[in-house]
Amino acid sequence: MKSFSLTVGGIERREYFAACHESAKRFYILLALSMFAICGLIILFTGNASPAAFLWPLAIYAAVVVFYEAVVHVSYKDQLAVIDPPVEYEFTGAGWTVRKGDVTAEIEWKHTPALHRTKTCLFLYNDDTTSNLLPLRLMTESQAKAVETWFNNSRAAYKAYQKKEDRAARKQFREEHPGLRLGRTGPAWGPWKKKK
Repeated sequence: MKSFSLTVGGIERREYFAACHESAKRFYILLALSMFAICGLIILFTGNASPAAFLWPLAIYAAVVVFYEAVVHVSYKDQLAVIDPPVEYEFTGAGWTVRKGDVTAEIEWKHTPALHRTKTCLFLYNDDTTSNLLPLRLMTESQAKAVETWFNNSRAAYKAYQKKEDRAARKQFREEHPGLRLGRTGPAWGPWKKKK
């Protein structure tokens, strides 16, 4: 497949729920990790490793998840059933274009950080936190497979691009802060350590 177009003129209830779950995924993971950290601190400071010691952190986690799910289900009032103007996509082997009204964005596959597929949607990310919802009901299976293939084929180029961007950011940091040491993931904390 060389290219194809897709127009999203509305989002159904189940697609809206899938989008909410996709956006909350990182929050759920961070919340779970914080609950594990709290449980670890309980064991460390009390020496109590019984299941009863973990009930309240787990209850907090469960309560937050249930509350969020309730808010999501109550918040959908068919407000996205019609999107006007509709969002138009065009996909090729080189990248993808998204248009809404007079606004257009072109993204190469090597600049696309993530793609996630659920039962109802493809979530195509244009940065680390923002995704575009592509309902699978509007796509043929061959079109969905083409998007996945183009994305997967770009991973080596994506990593090379990210490495190049990281090098440029590090170089700029060194020029702006010549007295500070730069670690593998950023400035050497503790606080920022001076070069010896």
